[in-house]
Amino acid sequence: MPYDTDESEIAKNPNIFNNSYIPRGIFARDPHLKNLHSCFSLVLKGNKPLHAWLYGKPGTGKSLVAKYFLQELMEKHQINGAYINCWRTNSFYSVLDTVLNELRFGFGDERDTRVKLYQFERRVREKPFAVVLDEVDLMPLKDRNAMIYNFCNIGKIGLICISESRYAILSLEDRIKSRLNPRVIHFKPYTKEDLVRILRERALMKLDCKRWNENILKKIAEIAKGDARVAIHTLKRACQHSEDEGSKAIELKHIKKGYYGVDDLKKEYRLKRLTEHHRILFQLIKMNSGIISNQLWNCYLQECRNQNLNPIAKRTFSHYTSNLNELKLIKVERARVRGRVYSFKVSD
Repeated sequence: MPYDTDESEIAKNPNIFNNSYIPRGIFARDPHLKNLHSCFSLVLKGNKPLHAWLYGKPGTGKSLVAKYFLQELMEKHQINGAYINCWRTNSFYSVLDTVLNELRFGFGDERDTRVKLYQFERRVREKPFAVVLDEVDLMPLKDRNAMIYNFCNIGKIGLICISESRYAILSLEDRIKSRLNPRVIHFKPYTKEDLVRILRERALMKLDCKRWNENILKKIAEIAKGDARVAIHTLKRACQHSEDEGSKAIELKHIKKGYYGVDDLKKEYRLKRLTEHHRILFQLIKMNSGIISNQLWNCYLQECRNQNLNPIAKRTFSHYTSNLNELKLIKVERARVRGRVYSFKVSD
């Protein structure tokens, strides 16, 4: 008999499972928050804050801690700030444009980075200001160097940069590393116990207590392997599968289905670290399952023309499809035609 409800629990309370959700408290990351408070405590004394650089694997709480801290600065200390995702906003110009728009200081169609920077400096002046630059390692190095250098030269701005590894810091120009001189804060994967606490908080807030139990949360935490995003998305999808099947409680089969459904999230992590051309090839393969080599090459060239991009060489094309295969994003098989022809499809 179907579970008797007018509206699913997920539909009623979608925000608790979103990446944008900021809880009232942060589990297992107190030392990281204290570090950030220490960096910005100088502002309360009228000085320029220390810059911070957070790094660690996906799902370790870097973005959450930075957003939580930024919210604290704005609500408790009336210090303005902005959160920027550098994967989506991947040039110095677009970062400035986004910050000015968030501050409601737009400047129409002005396309000059220097003008945007001047206007930003005028608005900030000597006021403390925090800029969170998430996934800063995905911004082209030239823009990253220019952005960090210029921000470091402005008044009482404090930068909180976020990347997956320390290499993003090491790749900066020496003069910029010296100017930035950040406090480096490492985020290790969550323990199983940490993940259970995180999942329990979400479940207690909104899910029917009959739908889940501690063993369910422990199983999800175990398979998530330290990644909070995977754990939260698995719980969400397991709950959805449970509702779809009319079950009154989440079962092991729902967890398995939920975990397999998180594959898209893992693929997104991997694709973000690749080039734009890798992502174009992946999308073409996704839209044309079983496409063969020559067809993929021709579709790729057409897409480059559509996007006004310079295409990669044929040899590089072969190398990129091999990269996608090695990362288990696609499957490559010999096509049933003469010659060395291969077919491509997205991995299950």
